[in-house]
Amino acid sequence: MNPKVSIIMPIFNNEYELNDSIESVLCQEFKDFELICVNDGSRDNTAQILSKFQEQDHRILVKNVSNGGAAKARNIGLTMAQGEYIYFMDADDIICSTLLSDNIKLLDQYKADCLIFSHCEIVGQNKIRHLLNVDNVTILHSKEFAHRFTSIFRDSIFNSFYAVNKIYRKEMLDKYCIKFPKKTFGEDMVFSYSVYGHLDKIILNPQYYYNYIKRKTSVSSSFNMDDNRLFEELNTAQTMIQLLNQKWKLSSSLGYDHAIWAIYHYLKQNVPSNNIIKKISSFLKWNIFISLSFKAKVQFLLIKLRH
Repeated sequence: MNPKVSIIMPIFNNEYELNDSIESVLCQEFKDFELICVNDGSRDNTAQILSKFQEQDHRILVKNVSNGGAAKARNIGLTMAQGEYIYFMDADDIICSTLLSDNIKLLDQYKADCLIFSHCEIVGQNKIRHLLNVDNVTILHSKEFAHRFTSIFRDSIFNSFYAVNKIYRKEMLDKYCIKFPKKTFGEDMVFSYSVYGHLDKIILNPQYYYNYIKRKTSVSSSFNMDDNRLFEELNTAQTMIQLLNQKWKLSSSLGYDHAIWAIYHYLKQNVPSNNIIKKISSFLKWNIFISLSFKAKVQFLLIKLRH
């Protein structure tokens, strides 16, 4: 009998965090799941740790592959998944024990394609809650979700990006062949926004269940904004703008917010070449200023003052 949920965890050199991450999965109140661990060519003790857990719990499946990045590892996990629902988790974070029990109940009750919940960012001893801008559990059809999109993610654009704060119906992912793109940065956003384009019904749960532990070694927490990353982030922003504006006919402010964020951090670290100046100029026009968030407006003005 197939499990209700497939949890997919890409892993690369996470020997120091992996035990806590897997234990948080095994402590779920909801027990009908499989945990697919894709060891992405780790060179530390990850393989031994996974072998130990696999011996202890039959729900843990391990796939050892050569290093190809998190997106490729997640796609491999998708091909292995047998569950009705798909959940992605990173190997250096921790989930709350009620994540599955609370949210699978909602998905079953309302027959939705996707559920989004809030997340918590842990930086040292500080907890920063990134909450969806809804008061209670909210069920929306695609048109309603589209029209409320900017408002829902107003307080935390990253809630719209991340794959780890969402549970997906596998049938929907399979129907539209939705997979992670081959990118170094921004693959979560492209995946999530591809899902948004095919939703019939979505659930928004303002409670947070995911603890994103920000570490200096984390790829997503690094602000090493070199030329390649800038181009990837601007391409990500352009994808957002195209989906919001062309597909849904909505404000592209979230996309421009992301572009300004990337440009701001790039210019803090680098002296731009003429090619870079040409690339970023289309995102620095005054006609977008009024649609930006307050933080993006400040960054926009600082960019203009310095350059």
